[in-house]
Amino acid sequence: MNLTTASRKSHCPACGLDTDTVSVDAPGMEPQPPHPGQLSICRKCGAVCELTDSMDLRELPDNELSGIRDEKPAMYEHIETVRDAIESAKKFRAPKREAAIR
Repeated sequence: MNLTTASRKSHCPACGLDTDTVSVDAPGMEPQPPHPGQLSICRKCGAVCELTDSMDLRELPDNELSGIRDEKPAMYEHIETVRDAIESAKKFRAPKREAAIR
């Protein structure tokens, strides 16, 4: 997977993680710069988001994810594979230390 130079600062609407919206050259896809309608998966929480016309991320509701599952099963399978990997990776993250209260 190769990232292009197109990038835009953003954040996940579900968990607030700061992120870059970048173009990705993925197998079987033509490289594309970020554009409205493009999907993104948060690497922290696994939220599936879409770029809006103003190039902000919005989290897809369950009914839209169901539509992808029904209309584009291969894409949905890829989304779920990525989300499963994110969930598995959470097991290896160190817990954040809480500040001592004095």
